[in-house]
Amino acid sequence: MAGAFGSLSAGVLVLFFSGLDRRRCALLIALLAAVAYAILAGLTLPTQRAVIMLGVVGMAFLLRRGLSPGHALLLAFAAVL
Repeated sequence: MAGAFGSLSAGVLVLFFSGLDRRRCALLIALLAAVAYAILAGLTLPTQRAVIMLGVVGMAFLLRRGLSPGHALLLAFAAVL
């Protein structure tokens, strides 16, 4: 049921953001899903770190910059502090 809802909402977002390519649209959908999950989970520290890491990697992707997993973890750690 949750997968069907996710697919439907992703389809609607793709229609609204048709100017974006598929990867950027998928990144936007993943970030929205991660934020929604973090809110439902009570914004604990691990969920905050996961959302921040996704945001850091997403920004690196949007800026077309390579980012190693270690650097992403370090940036997320600095943002949580």
